[in-house]
Amino acid sequence: MTDQEMDLGINLDMSDLSPDADAGELSSLTMDAKLSGENVESLISDILALRYKNLQIDASAIEQADTPCVEALIAAAKQWALDGFSLTFSSVSENFAAILSTLGLDQSDLEAGELQ
Repeated sequence: MTDQEMDLGINLDMSDLSPDADAGELSSLTMDAKLSGENVESLISDILALRYKNLQIDASAIEQADTPCVEALIAAAKQWALDGFSLTFSSVSENFAAILSTLGLDQSDLEAGELQ
């Protein structure tokens, strides 16, 4: 566990999951309007349920997002890339784009799974 994960009390270990028969299919996930740090574990669980599938996230409803949730999205994108799958955003709300900008990020940073 990294220092950041320890600070947030989040375990992002995804090594115990394995590909299933649906590998390669496109899955969709719609984000809630508020992504709070209190709900980051639920967000991670929702994302991990779609692992080993190409994932398209609809972020059009996001009005508020705490940093731990943004970090979880970056970690997920990195894991998807390592697994050989895509993680993209079909739509990003203006508020979410502004939140990312405040953090020095943009949509491409989330999709790449790393900071540019």
